[in-house]
Amino acid sequence: GSLIFQKPKIYYCIVSGFFSVYSVAQFYVGKFRGGPIQFADLYNIQSCFEIKSEYKFTAEFMPVYAILNFIGIIALMLSTEVKTSNLKCRLIGIVPTVVLGGILIFGGNFAFDLGIKNRYIKLNFSDSENTTTYQNIGFNLMFYFDGMYNRVEKPENYSDEKAEEILSGYETEKADKKPVIIAIMNESFADFEHINEFETNKDYLPNYNKLKEESVYGYVTVSAYGGYSCNSEYEFLTGNTLGFLPSGSAVFTQYLNNKQDGLVSYLNELGYSTIALSPCTEGLWNIGEAYDNLQFDTKIYNCQKEAYNPEFINDNLSDESIYKIIEKKYRSMNGKPFFLWTATMQNHGPYDQNSKDGTVDKEITITDYDSFEAEQYLNSIYQSDKALGELMDYFRDAQDEVIIVMFGDHYPHIIDFTEYLYGRDISLLSTEEYSKLHQTPFIIWSNKGTASKEIQQISLNYLSNDVLKTAGIPLAPYQQELEKIREKLPVISSFGYMTDKNEWYYINDTAQGYEDIMNEYHTVQYYRMFAK
Repeated sequence: GSLIFQKPKIYYCIVSGFFSVYSVAQFYVGKFRGGPIQFADLYNIQSCFEIKSEYKFTAEFMPVYAILNFIGIIALMLSTEVKTSNLKCRLIGIVPTVVLGGILIFGGNFAFDLGIKNRYIKLNFSDSENTTTYQNIGFNLMFYFDGMYNRVEKPENYSDEKAEEILSGYETEKADKKPVIIAIMNESFADFEHINEFETNKDYLPNYNKLKEESVYGYVTVSAYGGYSCNSEYEFLTGNTLGFLPSGSAVFTQYLNNKQDGLVSYLNELGYSTIALSPCTEGLWNIGEAYDNLQFDTKIYNCQKEAYNPEFINDNLSDESIYKIIEKKYRSMNGKPFFLWTATMQNHGPYDQNSKDGTVDKEITITDYDSFEAEQYLNSIYQSDKALGELMDYFRDAQDEVIIVMFGDHYPHIIDFTEYLYGRDISLLSTEEYSKLHQTPFIIWSNKGTASKEIQQISLNYLSNDVLKTAGIPLAPYQQELEKIREKLPVISSFGYMTDKNEWYYINDTAQGYEDIMNEYHTVQYYRMFAK
């Protein structure tokens, strides 16, 4: 400003006023909401004015200090003589200003992606993590990053008509049977041996490994890591990928603001009752509104109220208790076809301390590495695996055909053990190496029997298709389109994608010859998410 304006006093006052208002706003928003002002909040200013009466503004040290500081700066500006720079000085000063501005613009995208990848930047996970991120990166820089790089982009040459033309080329066959379908997203259910071998006193996933002999199974690539469970829910339930959304997105809280079609709405059309069962409150990830917009018939929150003598592990409702509720719900349906969705919480972190409610029994020990967190985690999923085996046994002899799919939503954030298995810092990994940190176990099982089949490469946006195929239910047009895309792009997620030539690419890199199929997927997904 001093370089551009011959009389910069007004500029000084405007800039000082802006940052004073910004800091006071950040203080009160942080106090009322628990998190910082983010760029998306600029679209919610009207809502802020509508609910302002619910908050009480009190005079506190920091905002009072900011106001007094601003008054002091104004007084200093008005009482100080500012020497006007000549044109030559201004031109010389403008050059490094432009260069540094260019570095910020072109280097910012790289810095933002690196920060997201390594979890230095954790946007939209929780208000406390948002605040920590803004404090560590810097409120102003983080606000800039959020506004510059955290936005949805339209596909190239997009039109609603183009998307409708693609989808109109498919027809849906009649569904001849309607088995019960139970889908379980298991919190932090991962297999660290998929990264590298390590030694334990016994198998920590014995039931899962045995069930593979009669199931469709493998490792599914998920976009989330260490958190953002709602994104895994979204990818499975809609067939959409996080690969076309900004880094650090939380779909339930940002982009699920209206009715969206997907697996739930399709099963509704087929005559299924659709049920969402959650041990959490409606406010977590905004699942109350999200499940409405995904079109579930029935929503049950705080489901421990439905459990008889509920048990807790790691301060969370145990998987076994949730599965008992599922069994109870099955009995109450009296043979009617239904789809039940649940996301467990038993294996949720932190893993660095004993829980106050339901400390997990220590049956698994790591013999070649010392990590309390890793052992605590492995013992938790050992109990989760045990509950899964008991659930399958309950339905094994059921009269109705029952399809059960279970998958992990993401890896737990246990960085020391993870880097021990990789042998180096995760920031140094290639896209292919990094992909293993996003590949969690999945299994699709039928009580009427299905051939054992390992799927080598699949991402979460395709997994519900394989559930329907196992159940013998024909695919809807969008799901048929996904099958076409899957032939060329068997894996696509928020961090990268793999082609049918087994070549991995970072999500922002272009694979030669795959531009058209990528744009086609982007087009139909954008249409499903944002078209009016």
